[in-house]
Amino acid sequence: MYVLYTSTIVSLGFAFFIYKTSVKVWLSTFLFLTLNLYFMSFNISRQFVGIVLAINAFVLIYKNAKSIMGWGLFFFAIWIHNSLASFFPAVLGLWLVKHCRTYTKLYLISLFSALMLSVGLLGVANIFSTFFPHYAIYTQGISGDNLLENTGGGKIIVAYMALGLVLLIHFIKKKNAA
Repeated sequence: MYVLYTSTIVSLGFAFFIYKTSVKVWLSTFLFLTLNLYFMSFNISRQFVGIVLAINAFVLIYKNAKSIMGWGLFFFAIWIHNSLASFFPAVLGLWLVKHCRTYTKLYLISLFSALMLSVGLLGVANIFSTFFPHYAIYTQGISGDNLLENTGGGKIIVAYMALGLVLLIHFIKKKNAA
C-alpha cells in the first residue's frame, strides 16, 4: 500500500508539473518514463515525494515570489526529506530566469555558479569526512554513490543527455533568433 500511495503522489505530482511547465507534454512524459524516474521513485520514494512537492512549489514561487502556498510546499518538502534543502539555489535560478535579459548572461552566471558550487561542495565534503570518517567512502572512490572517480553505473549517460539537451535548446533558440 505504501508503494501505491507514494507512486500515486509521484505520478500525479510530476503530471501536474509537466502539464504546467512543458511546451511538449508528450515529450516530457516520455522522458519521465524512459529516464527511469518513475521506477527509481519506488526505491527512494520519500525523497521523490519531496522532489515532487519542491518542483511544484517552484511553479508557484515562479509566478509569485511571495506565495505562501509555494514556500509552505517547499518547506514541507524539506521536512519530508532534508536533502531537498539543496534545492535552495534553484530559487536563485528562478530569479535569474525572470531577470536576465539574454540567454548568454544566464548561461554564464549558471556556469560560474555551478563551478563555484562544485568546488565548494568538494571542500565541504572533505571537511565533513574528516569529522565523520564513516562518510569518507563517498569522497574516496570506494562507494558506488561517491562524489568522485565513478561514472555511477550508467548515470553518466543521463548527465550527457541533459548536457546535450541544454546545448540543443541553445542552438535552436539561437537559430530561431536569427
